[in-house]
Amino acid sequence: MKKLILKSYAYRKVDIQPRRSSSSVFSLVVMCLTVVVLSLSSCEQDKESHRDLIPSDVSGKVAEIASAQPLPGGKARFTWVNGNFDTNGYTWERIVNLEFNASAGTVNATLYNWQSDVKFGKTAFNSHRCTFDGVTKTCPTWSPTGWIVGGSVNPYRSWSGTYVYDVATGRLDISWTTGAIATESWTITNPTPTIARASLITSSYTLTHGRGYGSNASWSTYKNMGEIYTFAQALTIPTFKSTTSKRVAASGATGTATPVITAGTGFNGWAKTSLNLQSFTSPSSPTPTNSLHVWDMGSTACTPSACSSTPHPGATGIIYHLSSNNDSRQLAYTNNCACLSTASEFPCYPRNLHPSALMQIIDDNGDLVALVGIEAQNPVTGDSGNPAYQFHLWDFNNIP
Repeated sequence: MKKLILKSYAYRKVDIQPRRSSSSVFSLVVMCLTVVVLSLSSCEQDKESHRDLIPSDVSGKVAEIASAQPLPGGKARFTWVNGNFDTNGYTWERIVNLEFNASAGTVNATLYNWQSDVKFGKTAFNSHRCTFDGVTKTCPTWSPTGWIVGGSVNPYRSWSGTYVYDVATGRLDISWTTGAIATESWTITNPTPTIARASLITSSYTLTHGRGYGSNASWSTYKNMGEIYTFAQALTIPTFKSTTSKRVAASGATGTATPVITAGTGFNGWAKTSLNLQSFTSPSSPTPTNSLHVWDMGSTACTPSACSSTPHPGATGIIYHLSSNNDSRQLAYTNNCACLSTASEFPCYPRNLHPSALMQIIDDNGDLVALVGIEAQNPVTGDSGNPAYQFHLWDFNNIP
């Protein structure tokens, strides 16, 4: 596809400033003058200087000769998660909702972004009645700030561009032209007739991981928490198995420290995970329910001896919450060691809850077939608990 460049690549500085010597500046000026005279190319920025930079979220345009294209995998709407999970610079992650227009060959996307060097923390957005170990309290539910609530602090971005899809190979090439100037390539497959799967191939910026799904279900099609509970108990939604579910994780003492990759190494390498919705129960209030929860006392990850202190003596295992406002595909998912709550707090817990943002994947039949999202534990300054960050990309699914 021919492309007329109207604006060269722009990047938003995050944690380093690119440095150039005076001789480099002179060379750059000469290069740019040459481009002006010849009108054949544009100045290329130093890739090494920008290793840790992501495309800027400023309005730039690349005029594309757009043309009609097949829908990727025959599906118009996709949700995928992507980000940078390596040991170079900071970690960042996104939830991306995309809509493709086949007749125009264009794509529009809404992106929710979190990065380790900017602490957004978590935000409470509703509450429910929680009874565990004979103790009943009204507990708040939490979301990563910027998901469901807190959008004024961590606002979403809007990108648009053009795409080319090769039906024979399943390769999807996207050229972002407004909101950012960048390119991405994905492989699209159809594991079932009602769903398409997307897997990252490459990008012009620092993406290392990307997975997601697409269908023709409208964005207004979703499952409320009562439906999820009913379906799970009826075995309509079984455990999201470890043979199909995937994750990648990174953590660090500070947002700019060298990350430790704790799951999913290598380019687009993913580790196994799982989520057993059948074990969750519905709280006594509110009605209709806005949350599901479970206390997994059999987990060995959080024995009292593993906690830094034992304010709730003898409490073992992990408490999980899955919550929603029941008005969209958006869910929030948290977990904490039961032994960390004080006696006055239990079964609630207000500190590090590993808050995750999840998006429902709805297939062409209107069925919930997967949950994809991110974990963004990154406490703001002054919040109690461990100040270190932990990020995840999640893909909970039973899709072959």
